[in-house]
Amino acid sequence: MIFTLIPKPRKNVAGEIVLITGAGSGLGRLLALKFARLGAVLVLWDINKEGNEETCNMARDAGATRAYAYTCDCSRREEVYRVADQVKKEVGDISILINNAGIVTGKRFLDCPDELMEKAFDVNFKAHFCPSLLPILEPEYVVRKIVDAILQENVYLCIPKFIYVLMFLKSILPTKLVMLIGDYVGAFNFMDGFIGKKKN
Repeated sequence: MIFTLIPKPRKNVAGEIVLITGAGSGLGRLLALKFARLGAVLVLWDINKEGNEETCNMARDAGATRAYAYTCDCSRREEVYRVADQVKKEVGDISILINNAGIVTGKRFLDCPDELMEKAFDVNFKAHFCPSLLPILEPEYVVRKIVDAILQENVYLCIPKFIYVLMFLKSILPTKLVMLIGDYVGAFNFMDGFIGKKKN
């Protein structure tokens, strides 16, 4: 209620590393130009190398201090992992991820060939759950979020926030499909590499 009368302070994204998928045209390009003017470091992904490089140049002209263009087919899981690793090495950890890449078939559902439906599903849905792009959560951040949730009497707290999407899907999709999605995104293996605090 109070923020309808007094605007909530806007986050300063200057220096933040922002990854935008589907940056070669349309909304992705507009998002890149907007974040360039806000001083963000841009990591631009698109399957269209030429369009993506054009966006990168436009972003630099718009004021981006650093902008990087990577060619990536977001429907190919192995390619997403490979490019994500390359970005981590060359640019750093992503702090803001905008999953904008998508395929619009332009056809009625029953008129779409199987391969087009699979490609659309791979890009429009599965690419949104790439464990390689998930942030490493700092303990101080997690503690702060937990305490804030308790003090605000929140019923649920999901960290990272994309877990809310999975909770919603769980409420509307068949159990077997939810299990398949969970297995695909590695939800059952998140703690495999966890090493507890070493004893002195």
